[in-house]
Amino acid sequence: MKWCFVVLWVLVGFLTSNLNAQKKSKKNKVQSEMLLQEPAKPKLVEIKDSIKTETPTVEGAQIQFEKETHDFGKIIQGDIVRYQFKFKNTGNKDLIITDVKGSCGCTITQFPKHPIKPNQESTIDVSFNSSAKMGPQNKNLVVYTNAEPSLKVLYIKAEVVSPSTPTYLQPQKSN
Repeated sequence: MKWCFVVLWVLVGFLTSNLNAQKKSKKNKVQSEMLLQEPAKPKLVEIKDSIKTETPTVEGAQIQFEKETHDFGKIIQGDIVRYQFKFKNTGNKDLIITDVKGSCGCTITQFPKHPIKPNQESTIDVSFNSSAKMGPQNKNLVVYTNAEPSLKVLYIKAEVVSPSTPTYLQPQKSN
């Protein structure tokens, strides 16, 4: 009786391993056939002439600045420095700037009072008066418009040095 169980056990093991080997062989054969087949050719899609190549404009007015921060670098106390923030209306409606307010009385701004047409460019002029200022200066300008979002913040920076600062630490004047 013991021998029957041993024989039966060996027979079941043999049949199981044989079935697993057949399954593995069949799987390898299918994978090999797949590798030998030619890859499917991509379908060509016809491109219509109606595709727009222009940059899409935003619905309504949109203000986009070339640069939102300007660093004047080192300036001598008492200097008045100027910069123009260039911008473009990238929307499809007229852009109206209603106001530009500086964070300090030391900044004076000029901005266009007329509507800026779509794709038209213009500037916001900023003057910074460094009188009574010393050391690092960080000022902001809030631009109020009819664009979405209606507020845009611009930044100016400078390091104000004393007129009595040694010349090698003062800003270099360009001719």
